[in-house]
Amino acid sequence: MKIWFGIILASFLVVTFSLLSTLIASASAQQATGTATILGTCGLSFPNGNAVNYGSLLPNATSSEKILNMTNSGSVNATLTVTGGDWLNSGGIPVMNRTNTHYNITSGTFFQKTPLQNFDQLVTGNFTSGVILQTFWQLQAILLNPFTGSATQTMNFTVSC
Repeated sequence: MKIWFGIILASFLVVTFSLLSTLIASASAQQATGTATILGTCGLSFPNGNAVNYGSLLPNATSSEKILNMTNSGSVNATLTVTGGDWLNSGGIPVMNRTNTHYNITSGTFFQKTPLQNFDQLVTGNFTSGVILQTFWQLQAILLNPFTGSATQTMNFTVSC
């Protein structure tokens, strides 16, 4: 019985190894290729803060030029636009028109700058990634009605790439 068992076991092992070698010999390898397109990003940051303080002004006076620095925090050049609201008192009532605020990407007189509007306006079409963009701002304090006190204006910037 031991001999038959040994012969059967040996035969089983031969058949098993034979099948394994056949399976291994008939295996084939295939490859797949992955692709991706990496898109550029653009963003906006204010490296020196996002406030423009024009100081104290008499009615009808024009402020000195103020600088607002911006950086495109993305990886590709972008377009930068701005829109602005009217100047409001602490109760939310308009005291000056938005167009009393003027801006430009180059220094100059008040009238060489662009009046702020309530629709997107181009600041620059070449907002370079990682480079500080200086923008120059001025306010002419032409009041809608007699007013004294603090007024605020909101400016909304948009970058697109």
